[in-house]
Amino acid sequence: MKIVHVSTTDYGGAYKAAARISGSLQRCGEESSIMIRTKRYQDTAGSEVFHNGYQRLFSKIKNGFNLLLSRGEVISDYFGTDITREQMVKEADVIVLHWVNSFISYRVVERLTKLGKPIIWVMHDMWLLTGGCHVDQYCGGYEHLCGKCPLIGSRKKKDLSYRNFIRKEKMLQGSKIRLVCPSRWLSGCAAHSEITKGQSICRIPNPIDINLYKPLEKMEDIRDKYHISADKKVILYGAVNATSDQNKGYQHLLNALKLLDGGNYVLVVYGNSEETKGIEKYIPMILAGYIQDEQTLIELYNLADVFVAPSLQENYPNSVLEASACGTPVTAFQIGGMPDIVLHNRSGYLAPLGDAGRLAEGIKLCAQNSREMGACARKHVEETNSYERIGKSYQELILDMMEQA
Repeated sequence: MKIVHVSTTDYGGAYKAAARISGSLQRCGEESSIMIRTKRYQDTAGSEVFHNGYQRLFSKIKNGFNLLLSRGEVISDYFGTDITREQMVKEADVIVLHWVNSFISYRVVERLTKLGKPIIWVMHDMWLLTGGCHVDQYCGGYEHLCGKCPLIGSRKKKDLSYRNFIRKEKMLQGSKIRLVCPSRWLSGCAAHSEITKGQSICRIPNPIDINLYKPLEKMEDIRDKYHISADKKVILYGAVNATSDQNKGYQHLLNALKLLDGGNYVLVVYGNSEETKGIEKYIPMILAGYIQDEQTLIELYNLADVFVAPSLQENYPNSVLEASACGTPVTAFQIGGMPDIVLHNRSGYLAPLGDAGRLAEGIKLCAQNSREMGACARKHVEETNSYERIGKSYQELILDMMEQA
């Protein structure tokens, strides 16, 4: 089968998950490729849809209109690129949509459904089932009808979130698009949303290459590389939009670190070091900077005794999956898709949402029992997220769709 995945960019968490899903299908013998609006990196998987500068310029203009129609976290996609005429789409037996904001519009989705091809939409966040936000910050308005959106400070019933909500209902009405949710949490959200509850929804976890992300030997060499003594427990944290996005839970992490005996730990931070100023007051810190290659990232996961992910609302975070695959226990809040990846008190620790004290307890527990809990984390990923297992799940879904067409 020829399967084409559609993604706005070739970077970011949603793209990484999309590329892995495509890779899992390739591993199972399928011809799977990725269509991208704009390529940033030459070595990433995916073919750019635009063939000349005029197309890129026109896309930027349309995206500009979308931004004018959006407000803050509430994103509108009224203008987009008509990919129905692209050769990759014409030749495809199956179309898989991923994170497509600022790429294809509501109308283009409707045109895709008229091609008569099976369409899967992999939901990497809440955008499809809400009035435009990617995480609803526990608003819950999507369960009935968005309006008076707190994220944009609106008091109007028929505001932007309402208009987006109604347009999405129209877009999906009567379609046979299959929705795939990586987590049980997002599956439940989709089942309760007025936009998506009429669609067929299934849960397939995101895959990871367990032959690449795995426990490494000679850990003393990696510790020497970062000048960390054997008696220190290593906490790993990824600072991506840590201070600019409240959903990342940075303040809760800071409060938890204050409760630890800083002399026993070293905090290793990758990502934007500017967003972690102040932490060094409570715990020794090593800044690893932005990580460009996977092997260095895998080394850091293996270096850590515990990986901490303090997000307040998250679907199925790649970093938590990667750390677990490398045999590193994870401490996080018990939210979103975390319980699908982290087995509480077995492969990691899940603290009640917002409880910095329990988050600190989890960090200590995982660091003290890193070897045993890490082995459990690795085993769980092997049994749940391998390319072979997830690729087969997608194959079975596609065959079922074809039989019902």
